[in-house]
Amino acid sequence: MKAIRLCLCLVMLLNTSACGPTETETKIPDLRDETIRAAVLRFFDDQYEIETIDKNTYDIEKTTETHWIINGSLTLTNEECTLSGKYTLLYDYQVDKWILGNHYFSVTNVTAVTKVPTSTDALFQTARWFEGINKNPYPIEEVVFVDQTLDLPHGLSSFTYTYTLVDGPYISNRSIKVVGSYEYPQGWVFDVAERKYDTTYNFSGVFNLTWDILDGETYYINNETATLELTGQIRATGSLDSSPKIESNTLSAKVTFRGESATIIPTLVLGQFINQINIQFGDEGKESFVFVFGQEEYRGITSPNALFYAISIDNSHAKVTQP
Repeated sequence: MKAIRLCLCLVMLLNTSACGPTETETKIPDLRDETIRAAVLRFFDDQYEIETIDKNTYDIEKTTETHWIINGSLTLTNEECTLSGKYTLLYDYQVDKWILGNHYFSVTNVTAVTKVPTSTDALFQTARWFEGINKNPYPIEEVVFVDQTLDLPHGLSSFTYTYTLVDGPYISNRSIKVVGSYEYPQGWVFDVAERKYDTTYNFSGVFNLTWDILDGETYYINNETATLELTGQIRATGSLDSSPKIESNTLSAKVTFRGESATIIPTLVLGQFINQINIQFGDEGKESFVFVFGQEEYRGITSPNALFYAISIDNSHAKVTQP
């Protein structure tokens, strides 16, 4: 199972090559039901290993002579889970294909963990922050969405995750619960003709993080808990053929641990969190709380009397476009 990285962005745009009709030509897409079903299924078959669509309803909107949008709702099932959600297809007349815009899903009836979709679902990506620890793929044990509402192209969602970690050097066989909410992108704009986008993301999330602690070489069975609050806004621009550009970033995070709080401001470069953030709590040299934003890395602060708290946030995949 591929390591999933934190993806704060909530829109996935697929790269396609530029060819086909010129802008002066009018290209009408194939709007037959079987064609649309096949287009939707093509996007999800490889990642979800789902071969059939149980239910698919949609509305077709023609915005210009060459711009078509499909907003749909569907239910997908396989032997391991059921997905229900909404999606947007945009017709790219330059290549005579439907491309996938926003798409959000909830997951129910999970009977196994290896096929639970991750890479295209922003909420799952959030839940899998911890996968970077020791580069181990930690299986999701349970996924529960609470009061989830979907409204394309933006919406508000609250959710709860519970999953169990495998043995590792810093975390051992414990369940982690992540509780939070996201406000999905407001006013995202994607110009099919120009193959460009201009998107603003508003973040407002509160996450309760629970993990084991390691003192020296001895594991303790008691958990420690911290609260991470994400707030702010990111505006990104780009195209299907280039890396995203961060136009503005006011994202900040506040961590509260044992009644003490510290505020951190992540730095974005081309849509990635790359800076390491060390937050000191209590007396210097005795207790340290460490967040690492990077590519499959973990860091910690240790001293002879220090408890070692390690949470790895693997978010090198945090880009506006999917690589």
